[in-house]
Amino acid sequence: AGAGESAFLDQASAVNVAKECLLAALKADPKAAHIWANLANAYYLTGDHRSSGKCLEKVLMVYCSSNL
Repeated sequence: AGAGESAFLDQASAVNVAKECLLAALKADPKAAHIWANLANAYYLTGDHRSSGKCLEKVLMVYCSSNL
């Protein structure tokens, strides 16, 4: 594997670890909009745009429910 491929695999691995950590954090605080936003970004980086969009919808739900 070349250096570029290795860096890509390292980044993909880091994003997967980040997703696991963010999902664990959401179990502790499911109304943390900033965690949902970061999870959306992690999904986006891995090409999972559907899950990314669902996370962004959660961000809006959290903000809308807190401003009622």
